Amino acid sequence: LGGISSYTYKGTDIGYTAQTQSGSGNVQRTLQSKLDDVVSAKDFGIIGDGTTDVAAKINWMLFQIYCRESTNSKSLKRILFPAGTYIVKSAIKIPSDCVIIGEGSEHTIFKYTGSVADYVARTADSAQQTGVNIGLSGATFPKNISISQCSFENTTAYTSVLVERAKYVHFDDVTFTG
Repeated sequence: LGGISSYTYKGTDIGYTAQTQSGSGNVQRTLQSKLDDVVSAKDFGIIGDGTTDVAAKINWMLFQIYCRESTNSKSLKRILFPAGTYIVKSAIKIPSDCVIIGEGSEHTIFKYTGSVADYVARTADSAQQTGVNIGLSGATFPKNISISQCSFENTTAYTSVLVERAKYVHFDDVTFTG
């Protein structure tokens, strides 16, 4: 890949070359812009090995991608969590515009194993504040969240995911246990 500087979609696997632009020519993009379409949790050192607590790394990644700057079209990324069991011992804080995609509800699992009852994940504002603190100090309320193809498992008496003070939250092919 070191010698590749650009990418053009060919679509030959569908039996023909798809046109990426009306008229002549194709849309060409840099390889970096193509790779940046989707962020992998692996890019932030997050592994789903079923033993390592990755809550702090997940929250750091969500903050870096969605909370550092005011939302703009360049910061809106989809995050892929490859198949695995992601152990969390504190709640994952899901901010506005967050898009989490797993590799199937039986294959990408977020599992809370903390010693104190808590959620696996919960909505958070733009400052990653939760609960009664959502929206304080000018932080924006959570909205436009999409989570698909994963499961949330809780080993404590709490529910798996808490959606509070949020709007436009969408779950697709998601399993909740707890």
